[in-house]
Amino acid sequence: PTPEKTPPRHITAAIRDAVKYFGTDLGFLPDDVSARSLRAAGANALLLANVDTNIIRLIGRWKSDEMLRYLHVQAAPLMQDYARRMVTGGEYNLLPNAQLVPQALLPAHDAVPMR
Repeated sequence: PTPEKTPPRHITAAIRDAVKYFGTDLGFLPDDVSARSLRAAGANALLLANVDTNIIRLIGRWKSDEMLRYLHVQAAPLMQDYARRMVTGGEYNLLPNAQLVPQALLPAHDAVPMR
């Protein structure tokens, strides 16, 4: 015998019931989630586990780069602070090989902050 498939609407109802049970402390409402949310959340969990995007595409049965849209939307809250961290994360040089470039070609010191 073949196993019976659970209709997506039943999965959606179960997920929404769970969200109702836990309340708004989760940061989203029952209508914000559905059975389809599991696909994007699973892809995002794999991405955060450093699984190659080609493997994620295979597991999720994506035939195009549409998966990247899911990952971008899902990862946005996780990446909120990255811009600040990129700028304040340490010492770096905008022109790492500046000592090899003739001074006449370098921008004025007041034009580009250099460290």
